[in-house]
Amino acid sequence: MSISFENLPSNFSISEDGTYATLSTPLEKSENDDREYRLILLPNGLEALLISDSETDKSSAAIDVHVGQTSDPPNLQGLAHFCEHLLFMGTEKYLKENEYSEYLTKHNGSSNAYTGLDNTNYYFDVGHEHLEKALDIFAQFFICPLFNDECTDRELRAVDSEYKLNLQEDGWRQFQLEKSLSNPNNPFSQFGIGNLESLKDIPSKAGLNEEVNLLYQDIIDILSIGALTYFGVAEPLDTLNQWVVEKFSNVKNKSVPIPVPKDHYPITEKELGNCISLKPVKDNHGLEITFPFPDQEPLYYTKPGRYLGHLIGHEGVGSILSLLKKKGWANRLSSYRSHQYVGFEVFKISIDLTEEGLDFRFQEKYSPAYYASELAVYMQRPYPRELILSGPHLLREYKPELIAEGLDYLTWDKCIITLSSKLLKGLDKKEKWFGVEYKMEPINEKLLKAIQNPNLHPDLNLQPPNIFIPSNFEVNKLTNITPRTRPDLIKDTMLSRLWYKKDDTFWIPKVGALFLIRSPLAHSTPLNAVKTRLYVDLVVDAFAEYAYDAEIAGISYYFYTYDEGIVVSVRGYNDKAPLLLLKVVEKMKSIQICPKRFQKIKEELKRQYDNRSLDSPNYQAMYYKRYAITQKIWSYKEKSNLLEKIQYEDVQQFYPTLFNQVLFEGFVHGNMSREEALDMIKILEDSFKPCEEILKTQLVGNRTVCIPDGKKFVYSMDVPDEKEINSAIEYYVQVGDVQDRELRAKLALIGQISDEPSFDQLRTKEQLGYLVWSMVEEGIGSMAYRIVIQSEKDPIYLENRIEDFLTKLQTIIEEMSEENYEKQITSLISKKLEKPKNLSEESYRHWYHICSGYYEFNKVEIDVSNIRNITKAELLEFYKTYIHPCSSVYKKLSIHLKSKNLALLKRFNSIDIKKLHELVSSQGLDSITEEELKGAIDILKIQSAGKKVQEIEFEIKKLLLKKVNEMNSDQELSNEMEMMLVKLNLFLFKRRMKLSPDAMPVLPWDSYYENL
Repeated sequence: MSISFENLPSNFSISEDGTYATLSTPLEKSENDDREYRLILLPNGLEALLISDSETDKSSAAIDVHVGQTSDPPNLQGLAHFCEHLLFMGTEKYLKENEYSEYLTKHNGSSNAYTGLDNTNYYFDVGHEHLEKALDIFAQFFICPLFNDECTDRELRAVDSEYKLNLQEDGWRQFQLEKSLSNPNNPFSQFGIGNLESLKDIPSKAGLNEEVNLLYQDIIDILSIGALTYFGVAEPLDTLNQWVVEKFSNVKNKSVPIPVPKDHYPITEKELGNCISLKPVKDNHGLEITFPFPDQEPLYYTKPGRYLGHLIGHEGVGSILSLLKKKGWANRLSSYRSHQYVGFEVFKISIDLTEEGLDFRFQEKYSPAYYASELAVYMQRPYPRELILSGPHLLREYKPELIAEGLDYLTWDKCIITLSSKLLKGLDKKEKWFGVEYKMEPINEKLLKAIQNPNLHPDLNLQPPNIFIPSNFEVNKLTNITPRTRPDLIKDTMLSRLWYKKDDTFWIPKVGALFLIRSPLAHSTPLNAVKTRLYVDLVVDAFAEYAYDAEIAGISYYFYTYDEGIVVSVRGYNDKAPLLLLKVVEKMKSIQICPKRFQKIKEELKRQYDNRSLDSPNYQAMYYKRYAITQKIWSYKEKSNLLEKIQYEDVQQFYPTLFNQVLFEGFVHGNMSREEALDMIKILEDSFKPCEEILKTQLVGNRTVCIPDGKKFVYSMDVPDEKEINSAIEYYVQVGDVQDRELRAKLALIGQISDEPSFDQLRTKEQLGYLVWSMVEEGIGSMAYRIVIQSEKDPIYLENRIEDFLTKLQTIIEEMSEENYEKQITSLISKKLEKPKNLSEESYRHWYHICSGYYEFNKVEIDVSNIRNITKAELLEFYKTYIHPCSSVYKKLSIHLKSKNLALLKRFNSIDIKKLHELVSSQGLDSITEEELKGAIDILKIQSAGKKVQEIEFEIKKLLLKKVNEMNSDQELSNEMEMMLVKLNLFLFKRRMKLSPDAMPVLPWDSYYENL
């Protein structure tokens, strides 16, 4: 049946059956892009960009909705973000609330979403053969979502948990302060993330419950305000076309216009001319200058704002940053446009203070989900439909008058200055939602007068010609070849080892060249480790001007410390990659350390070390786990203390000795010949000329601490940040040697099967916290199953809930049908067999195997073969033996980071000990005294689950009964309890443990030479 299209653009043609219209103009795409595209329009106004990729092993879909935080009603701030959470909790067609996530997990898929200022973006990926059903489930969210009451309450708490997760994050804090101090009549000023107060308490007090339900529905009428979607799969375009028409034509369009604020500008004359001083959580110093700026999206042909961002943010010779570094005033500078919403932008210049078109031509592929999400956003922009792919990237016209017009907006009387430092005084205000301490005052008049007619500093100049711009893009593409699955070892001496793989998949004029400089001296002591880090930071700082020129020419380098030494790598256009490596190595070899810059770099490194104690609790839990199980590692506190006494002369004398005894191990992958690859490593050999050969006994890697069978350890410490309300846990179950391939395959399958139910149980249903992860970890000589949670609840309660889940997981496996079990195996295999999407992704896969020391390039094939043969009975036996908390060989290390928030302790103080003692005595436990009971309460702390006092008392009683019964039946358990409650000394813990085997090549060296 034909349906009419109103105001159809002239470059669209209606299909014969009238169910859609197609863009008749071809889409402009990169010459490296071999995918097929089709843009269609449905009668309900939905635009769909269809993409067929015959090489992909995953499919994806994304919808971008023109509703975001600035659409929130003033009395329901955070509504758009809340709807992003709530949308996926079941539909009339698919009632099960976790149907979407469960289906994706079983078919090698994943999903995510985010809420922006004027858009909300939803996306997923899935094994390509399972796209159609995933697409149908996805479409139903925009047709008939359930929004049931039980899910509503839970997701409100999830939004609140996400808000609390970010309370101590400086980026979130400063952004909300910027919003709160903007024009109060514009929705940009609102609280976009939302919490229980803004979404429940305030609306309830105002009697808005019915209005809330209506607003939910209005938000879901997304097509009325310009929803867009993209699909990318291995299916033909005609099939994709059919699915979109079938599944999305029923989305209703109520023709509601895109919301535009009555008071259009977030920054008015009232807000301009102010200086905001604020106190950050971490010890950093920052200056940000914000200018209202013309909306650049309609100027996609000329992009004048990009020229200004480039010139102001340039880091090369003669740049603003170069001058500020010489003055000792700054370490980093960036300048950029920031789109707020339709019709309004700002231009920002951000400075990290001290205390004083080629890329589009050879554009590579990304993961389908990322590409889908990105393109769905581009479709909201005012590009001609045929320029959706190229519009964001290409500069088509040079119009200097538009650049000059943009520059006129960057004036001191029309800006806002924001200073951020813990050194600032007199902060007399506090922002409502994040509690940021700040003050706001007019920009100093003396400063304004002093900069009215500035003289041009002689050190500021336009940049000289860029020597890194490539000119040779020749690629010798071969046909009818089978891509090799691993690199070859083309050089192996006492000085160097070089792996090489010619690009035989992507055929682009690029290369990745990575080199690990193994130096026994680099990390032999904590003092040497700090000196090595200072040396690396000083080289990066001194090379910044060269590096910036290379980066904007499409070539980048990386230089960083590694457990066994230092890594230097270059990546980008192969034509100039050897030149960049040569320049980097010259700086590495001959750097003359400037005392003034040394002091600034040292101060910055000191702040980095000290700020680690203010990281989110979940990061700290993971760090202390790594510290506990790694043979040789020094804490940030230890390194910070050592840093104090190091002077620039120490590093100047130290760094040449790093290269006296080294092994260069490299990997060159891309558009280079073997001879060119050998020339790359020769740059390192000729430059450093080590004076003695490295001994094989000096190449022993950093091994893993092995937890004894049947032992369970807990390390507990307070979160250092007094204001952090969240706690965290890492629950680490060590399984065995990573080279036990059968165990490795079974552990991977447990990770696959537990992924969705762990999230569903611990996050969605129990609402333990916004961050809930379960994963498998592989290390040197070890592997483990991990669960990480960040929560307002006490880590001991989290520990109990994790162990309860692990007990239930056995039942889940036992009750799983053979059909579902096979789906999990198929999903895991599909995940492991995913092909790399671009040259860099393939490079880093091989580099991982090289750096691991195992050189197990066929690991995926081995794992897949073993996974195929695992029976359900075998997996259950594995689970009962290695993962179940009641196993006799179960090996656990649990890291607890406990918030100092006193609110958690108030409920303890309110417990009536006498009443509780009577309750316990009534159960026949007369031997337990009131004092012992009080001690048990102080130790256990299980009340932080948000329960009432009576429930807390009952839980403590049950736990005491359980422990007493266990002690009566197994006297050894009392020793385990003692171990569980002792605050471990991690240093002593490591000293008592055995170490894993070192990594060894899985094959004889000769087998890696086979193609020489």
